[in-house]
Amino acid sequence: MKMTPRFIDTETLGFCGPITLIQHCKGVDGEIELFEPWLNPVESTLLLIDNLMEDPEGIVGFNLAFDHFQLCKLYTIFSILKDKYGADYIPNDFSI
Repeated sequence: MKMTPRFIDTETLGFCGPITLIQHCKGVDGEIELFEPWLNPVESTLLLIDNLMEDPEGIVGFNLAFDHFQLCKLYTIFSILKDKYGADYIPNDFSI
């Protein structure tokens, strides 16, 4: 059986700043998807992170320790935002 792992990479503001972009694709020849968490509803980001972490065929990345830490940090922040403002809240919306 051929495995088709998911390839992931995160871009952050500096080494310790928040994620600004999540790049991922399924398999070596898969289409690269770019996801901007701050411009999407928090629920969309949480679901994407859940799907990335639970991929049964594995994850491949350049520095998974860094990416996993950043994804866990973003997941925690967005979970709090979801509880406070609702699943449809877009973090880049400063009107609250």
